[in-house]
Amino acid sequence: MNGAASQGAASSRPADEAAALNGAMDLLLLTTMCTGILIPISIALFFTFSRIWRTPVFILNVLALALGFANGGLTINYVRTVFSGKIPESRLVLVFMSMSFLIPICVQCVLIIRVIAVYPPWRLKRMETLFIYGTFAVLFIARIVNMTLFLNKVAQDISSSGADTITISLYAVSLPNGKAEWTLQSINDLYASVLFLLRLNQAQVFRRNGGLASVLNTGNRSYTARLQALFWIAVFNFVFPVLLNVVIVVLSFRERNILRTTDVIMLNSFVEIICVLLATVCCTETYWDYVLPPTPGIMASRRPLGMRGGETTESLASVKFATPSLSEPHFAPSDLEMAQVRK
Repeated sequence: MNGAASQGAASSRPADEAAALNGAMDLLLLTTMCTGILIPISIALFFTFSRIWRTPVFILNVLALALGFANGGLTINYVRTVFSGKIPESRLVLVFMSMSFLIPICVQCVLIIRVIAVYPPWRLKRMETLFIYGTFAVLFIARIVNMTLFLNKVAQDISSSGADTITISLYAVSLPNGKAEWTLQSINDLYASVLFLLRLNQAQVFRRNGGLASVLNTGNRSYTARLQALFWIAVFNFVFPVLLNVVIVVLSFRERNILRTTDVIMLNSFVEIICVLLATVCCTETYWDYVLPPTPGIMASRRPLGMRGGETTESLASVKFATPSLSEPHFAPSDLEMAQVRK
């Protein structure tokens, strides 16, 4: 009996090793492709828009980029170790789990700034401010506490068992903390996306007669096409993370293949970074001219951010939508995304 069991274990070992190598190859291809996509976006962010370098959104974008490149480098090094026949350090699982938590937190801070841009707290009632931003605060605190407990459990298991990376990964995915984190991520992204899209709909930003004329510094596309492009960028910036988080939650409950779940978790981290970077780059390229005469008390405090064709222009990234009005356009100046350029 023991001989048959040992023979069965020996025969299954090559199959497990082949599956691990195939999984490592898939992870390598995915990571290399996503890390490569980050390079041209980084160039566009750094060398095209120096005027936003001092803004919170730019700093958070740079932090997300750094985490993305670090995640890609660690993954490539892990795959190289597997292909060389060595056993990867079990603590790498702890590092990857930390990355899967830090990257969404960083990206979602950018999304919250975008929500602030369309729901300025100083224009909201106290209860509205408490409801909107109190919900974000509760979600973030719950996630931080949950992930602290989660990482502590994984670290204790690594220290006590000394198991390999596959075993530790299976243990980590089986914990309820991971499922809770991905569920909270989905709720956070879904909540932010609903708030953002509701405000866009209320502000009627896609109607040309709203007092704005679009002036893009690139291309000759029609007005409607340019607005549709901005709309879809905004939608993808919020909706894509929601979809991938839902997929991760489903896989964590139903999928037995840890390698497939790992691929989706890795893809989710990179997609969040790429989407938020694309939104930042494309919004900063878009300029809007005020074509209505300034209303006293509303536009007087706005400082010009640039001149184009003799008219003052301002980046769409710095415009804030307040409660829509048919009589006059309400916009609040903001330095959240665009550093003000003095004459």
